[in-house]
Amino acid sequence: MMLLGFVTLWVVVVAWMIGKDCARWRLFTQTPPVARHDSEAIGLTVVCSGVRSVAQIDNLLSVEYARYEVIVVVDALNDGAAFERIVRRYRMMRVGEVEGVDFPHLRTGVVWRSRTRCNRRLVLLDRPRSCAANDLTAATELARYEWVMPLRGGARLLPDAVMRLVALIGDRRAEVWLFRTRIGEAVDVVWREVVVRGGGFTRQILKTIPAQRRRWFWMPMMYHPKGWRLSVGSRVAWSAMGLLLAGLFAGVGSWVLCVMAVEWAWVMAVSAVALQMVEELFQGQKVRLFGGWGVGGKLSVKNFTIS
Repeated sequence: MMLLGFVTLWVVVVAWMIGKDCARWRLFTQTPPVARHDSEAIGLTVVCSGVRSVAQIDNLLSVEYARYEVIVVVDALNDGAAFERIVRRYRMMRVGEVEGVDFPHLRTGVVWRSRTRCNRRLVLLDRPRSCAANDLTAATELARYEWVMPLRGGARLLPDAVMRLVALIGDRRAEVWLFRTRIGEAVDVVWREVVVRGGGFTRQILKTIPAQRRRWFWMPMMYHPKGWRLSVGSRVAWSAMGLLLAGLFAGVGSWVLCVMAVEWAWVMAVSAVALQMVEELFQGQKVRLFGGWGVGGKLSVKNFTIS
């Protein structure tokens, strides 16, 4: 029973946090550009290791935000086919080799930039194959902006993800060094100066950030096109299966297994409700619980200022 209570409490808290961040985002979109000029000064650099797909790079470049860039690290010697695809697709030209300044112990590599104006935000870094941490550190050396988002694998940005992130950073950037979410694909956005002080993206770099300098945000930012998860309908079906098994176990007098089946059914049902709330909130719909109480709630201008 303690498990049931814990799961219910967790879902309620997460739903409230998701609704709060979604309300903040809706207020941000309704704020005139003149009133939110400070947020436009926030810059974000996405540093990529292991990104080989042109479709994924297209997704990262689809962001309509001025202070934004994407740095992709590829080894032209060992990943020649992927390197050539990127060079041809975005008409990249060699700029030259760059020596490390913030990370002098690490060889940066050769920088390539696009000839086309629409792809000027893309930087291709050719460096010998290494671990992902060194690739991300070398890309951070080239980063022009103060916030860095490391990216590995095939994750893609959701629509308006960067603008939602900018809205949250603009609200707390004076006191936070790390923004992170675990709704959907995991995302970490770290202040560049923290990476420089720590000597790069080491395994312990994020753990050294004090708890009061971290901020969780409760909205999905990225997805994986080949990711696997149980849908809402599947979770409901598993919940019904758990109740059916509970009835069978109760009929034969196996009360321990009956309680376990009930707990399983409750967890699946609550997780289905939570997943449905996330999807509806992300689509801008308001979800109501407990007799009409709004999860999203209301947020006035005096409660949200971008500084």
